[in-house]
Amino acid sequence: GIILDREFFGTLTATLIPPSIAIATGIIESWLAASQGVRCVSIGYAEQGHRVQDVAAIKTIHTLAPVLLERLGYPNVQVNAIFHQYMAAFPAEAEKARDLIRESATTAALAGATRMLTKTAVEAYRIPSMRDNLEALSLTRQGIHQAASLHVDPVAVEAEMRVIRREVEAILEAVIACGSGSLTAGVVKAFETGILDIPFAPSIHCRGEVMTARDRTGAVRFLDPGKLPLDSEQKAFHRDLISDRCHAEDLTLGKDSHLLVERDVLRIARGEYRQWPLGGV
Repeated sequence: GIILDREFFGTLTATLIPPSIAIATGIIESWLAASQGVRCVSIGYAEQGHRVQDVAAIKTIHTLAPVLLERLGYPNVQVNAIFHQYMAAFPAEAEKARDLIRESATTAALAGATRMLTKTAVEAYRIPSMRDNLEALSLTRQGIHQAASLHVDPVAVEAEMRVIRREVEAILEAVIACGSGSLTAGVVKAFETGILDIPFAPSIHCRGEVMTARDRTGAVRFLDPGKLPLDSEQKAFHRDLISDRCHAEDLTLGKDSHLLVERDVLRIARGEYRQWPLGGV
């Protein structure tokens, strides 16, 4: 009668991680666990800061992961979605940090996350005290209550879910093909060839060819998909959104790509944003 839950720390590097990469790796790890008899898994996801995209990511974990696990021969696996409040470099300004924590909790509640990992307002510069953690819990509670009076555009969420689902399925199919049906062999070969790749990863087993940045609304997109198995339509989708941002900021895609990455990696820590989440409600 005891349920043993296997949780996967799907935040990866937490820095500009497209939902499809986080979810695909989470499903792969869940698949490996299920093959060893695990029947309850928790897939982690690190908030990126665009509410529609983050809500879509959590909903995709809930809807897609059980279906794919059943398709792979593992029905009746309980899948939980774990929402990590923003895990990358935190704003040092206290009010921005508090607002981030509160609004992150709202996003998690709107997404229907199974559980949430919280941050504190001192994340940027010191280890939190008990008082800091109590304040964070209070802010989180406020954010959860706030969600009851808000909503996210369901059409926009569904559109983002379609993007994520297509990319997750493309990655998983390619990994399986890499191993000629063997997941373990496929994962190893996929990392070797770049079919699986994690942005900004320090691991020597990642090729590090995938590069990401935000579009004009703040959603995370592929600046360079590397060797990820995306089709031409999927690549064009990301390229057009990044190009649109470059045009808006008077930058040249390719020539100034490094400026986009530098701005986005440090944007939150520098407090160079008007509101959290970046994509609004």
